[in-house]
Amino acid sequence: MAISQITNKSITDATITAADMATGAVEGAMTTQIGGRRNLIINGSQIVDQRFSGSSELKGSGSQYHTDRFTVFSQAASKITAQQVSEAPAGFKNSLQLTVTNAVTLGATDQYMLQQRIEGQNVAHLAFGTASAETVTLSFYVRSSVTGTHSGVLVNGSENRNYPFTYTISTANTWERISVTIAGDTSGTWVTTNAVGMWVKWNLGTGSTYLGTAGAWSGSSYLSGATGSVQLIETGSATFYITGVQLEVGSVATPFEHRSYGEELQSCLRYFWQITGASGNKDNFAIGMCHNTTQLFAQVHFPVAMRIEPTTVAEFDIQAVVAASGYNVSFNSVSDMHEYGGRVTFNADSGTWTAGNAGIVRVADSASSFISFDAEL
Repeated sequence: MAISQITNKSITDATITAADMATGAVEGAMTTQIGGRRNLIINGSQIVDQRFSGSSELKGSGSQYHTDRFTVFSQAASKITAQQVSEAPAGFKNSLQLTVTNAVTLGATDQYMLQQRIEGQNVAHLAFGTASAETVTLSFYVRSSVTGTHSGVLVNGSENRNYPFTYTISTANTWERISVTIAGDTSGTWVTTNAVGMWVKWNLGTGSTYLGTAGAWSGSSYLSGATGSVQLIETGSATFYITGVQLEVGSVATPFEHRSYGEELQSCLRYFWQITGASGNKDNFAIGMCHNTTQLFAQVHFPVAMRIEPTTVAEFDIQAVVAASGYNVSFNSVSDMHEYGGRVTFNADSGTWTAGNAGIVRVADSASSFISFDAEL
């Protein structure tokens, strides 16, 4: 039956069922890219990596970003290496590779995980926390050196409503596509503002305190995996690759929604923007004037409106070229930022400028030089 002949059936992810597929009612509609923005995950294909540009990074303790929008949480430092790599299933360019550099004997409260935080405004239509909560399906491509029953969790922003899920990796070092369908949570508080509305977590190693029963919503706090699942972190040199991550409304995992690099980057820039230097290339990014001998007021235009006023500026090495004053490469702070850009104050260590002189702000000509504007969740 051709799509044009279908009656009384809405062609949406939420209503096309496996039975429709089996009977041919949608005649291949789910085997290729289909229309509409469906994926609630940003950078699910791991193509944007502003911070590291594909280099390997040994993760410290706590939560750290690697490929854009994906963080690795590590209870202790120097246990996991993360890297954007070209190893990927057919139809994809990149994946995120995690490697256990030092095996861990898990304590009861230890947690190691991969996760993405989703802005509340982007999941408001799911109506979680109400009787109208939508069913969602999480799908992804995974490859690991450790087979067995792995796990993850779908979590609310406060991390006190959790749905642990399991999935099976059948063959070592082979790409497999996983699909998990989760009935929407009708309880709890689900934020719909620009704060964290939802987390998706993949368990890499979790102690007994933060493991829960798979397949049901729980009011426990800070769960990271399902009881009885594989603990990757306990195996030295174990590898875990992931790409093609998609979270969508409905009970069917549709084909991954490939977005152009430019569109994916634009979505990432709402949360993080990094300008990186290069040998022989000083990248101008702001122009302004000296307010006094130590402050340069400059106009910075963010590529997109950021989620909030950036509150953290990562390590940077920037230069100001000021009329009749030459270079000053030692800034000790940047302030007065706004989520839509505008005036930014660059505060220098020493007074060498003249009030009223014009100035250009740029990243130094070194691959190790950068300035980062951070509005992450």
